Amino acid sequence: MMETVRNSLALVAGGTGYVGEGIVKSLLDRGARVVVPFRNAEKADRLRAAVSPPLLDGLDLQHTVITDQDSMEHLMSYIIETYGRLDIAVASLGGWYYGYSLHRMPMEDWQALLTNNLNSHFMFMKPVMEYFYKVNGGEYVMINGSASEKPVPESGVISVLAGAQKMMGQVLREEAHGTGIQVSTLIPTQPVKTRERMVDNMESWFSAEELGQFICDIVEGSRPRQDSGVYYL
Repeated sequence: MMETVRNSLALVAGGTGYVGEGIVKSLLDRGARVVVPFRNAEKADRLRAAVSPPLLDGLDLQHTVITDQDSMEHLMSYIIETYGRLDIAVASLGGWYYGYSLHRMPMEDWQALLTNNLNSHFMFMKPVMEYFYKVNGGEYVMINGSASEKPVPESGVISVLAGAQKMMGQVLREEAHGTGIQVSTLIPTQPVKTRERMVDNMESWFSAEELGQFICDIVEGSRPRQDSGVYYL
């Protein structure tokens, strides 16, 4: 457990997304330096514009293809060579899908979602966890969704892949038992308020920034650790 997020080094995969944006901003606000891999330059510019100017010095955007092993290994090498450590890793990856019953879903759509919603987690996790095991410490946080625990008709592929992602987190946690590594899974039970949804946001929903603050609280120990490692918001 870290005493404070301040002066830590965090890596946020999916940080250029609207949910990831809030996580990045919260980590920066708590005093962390944050590395964000990006593939789309326009989304990287959007994140940079969303961060308040006083915090921009703490943001480090690095062009990376998470689903490419060489690209991810290059990113990890850059982080260690530049900062000498990695303390926190957050995986906020994947997207939504709607339109087909599972048995009617086109194979190309299945393959694309398998890459974006599950393989991406695997490829990001591998070099990060290798480093955490090497230093016997680190916080690994996966953002999941409530579809991991219930079937969603016409979006069933999301339930299938989110369920697999949740189990990935459980396996990582069990394998890290007895080490200094903490693995947590966060499951928002409602949609997350983001700038993308704008007028469609509900007041009762957590905001992306509040999700980020929740992560900081877990890391700092101000929220009780769950034996399962799964937190519901």
